[in-house]
Amino acid sequence: MTEPRDTARVPICSGLSFPMFPMRPTEGRMLRSRTQASQLVREVRQFKWVMQPKLSGDRVCLAVVRGRVYVQDRHGDWYQHPISNRHDFLSLEDHTALDGVVYKGLFHPFEALAVDGKSFLEAGVEKRVAEAERLVDVLGHDWMFAEPEKDWLLGLSANSPQWAGVVLKKAQSHYLIQADAKSASLAWIKKRWI
Repeated sequence: MTEPRDTARVPICSGLSFPMFPMRPTEGRMLRSRTQASQLVREVRQFKWVMQPKLSGDRVCLAVVRGRVYVQDRHGDWYQHPISNRHDFLSLEDHTALDGVVYKGLFHPFEALAVDGKSFLEAGVEKRVAEAERLVDVLGHDWMFAEPEKDWLLGLSANSPQWAGVVLKKAQSHYLIQADAKSASLAWIKKRWI
């Protein structure tokens, strides 16, 4: 289990404390055909989007602060389910926060929000993703969010149930903490096939 729901706010770095409302994607059109998937690959390159596969599971943010691991859900509440690899993250620098997904009881980060008390909120998405991938490598975990190859994307729902689609992130966009649990950003677009 993670921290109890009555835990006070946990400061991580300037402009970031948990719990908060993480950046959420706007729901885009579903990917139903190979033609749509091919067109998406062209648009991602043309308009400079970062594309990551959408891992099925619970969206959470995890932070390491003063020797403790704090995990919150996408609704701004403390996450109440077990995460079997949560203690691995204690080996990271203090005041580090990651955004990611819990899938089959394991936390898989897709972006770094802060590292060693340094905020990445104003950094472009490419830098946040690269820093998360670096930290995953340091931990010896598998990086789950490499940009999908065209053949993988053309598989559409054949990639289910582990993968539910893709998330497009506008290149160079900042990480914007949302005002509430229902707010969504136009800088991120979710395209599902299920």
